Amino acid sequence: MPKRSARRGTVKHRNITEKQLANLRPFVPGDPRINRLGRPKSHDELRALIQSLAAESSDNAPDWSRIEFMLRSMLTYKNATDRANVLEHGWGKVPQSIEHDVSEQLKQIMDQLGLTPTDVNSDPVLAELFGVASVKVDDDAGA
Repeated sequence: MPKRSARRGTVKHRNITEKQLANLRPFVPGDPRINRLGRPKSHDELRALIQSLAAESSDNAPDWSRIEFMLRSMLTYKNATDRANVLEHGWGKVPQSIEHDVSEQLKQIMDQLGLTPTDVNSDPVLAELFGVASVKVDDDAGA
C-alpha cells in the first residue's frame, strides 16, 4: 500500500515500474502542452476568457455559439435549477417579499419597559418607530 506524505492528499509510490517511466515525456522547446499564458490572474481576465470561448462556434451545432448551445441545452435539461438559472440571468431574479408583523412584539416590549401610550406618542423616536411599523398606540388602550 502506498504511504501518505506529509502533504494532505498526496501519495508517494515507492515502486515505479519501467513501463510507467516509459510513458513519461519531458517538455521540449515548442511543446504544445506547455501553457505559456498560465491561468488568468484576475476575475476580469477569467470573465474575458469565458466570454471569448463562449462566443466561438459550437462543434455540435456550427450555426450556434457555444454559449447559445449551452443555454439551449440548459433550457431542456430535466434539472429545474439549470432552467431557473437561465431564466434569472435572462429576465432577472424574481422579487421575494418578506412579510413580518411586529405589532405584537412592539406592544410586548412597550409593556415590559412600562411605557404608556402617552410616553410613546410624546417621544419622537418611539413615535417614528411605531409609525414605520404601522402600529397604532391609542391613549385609551393603556388606561
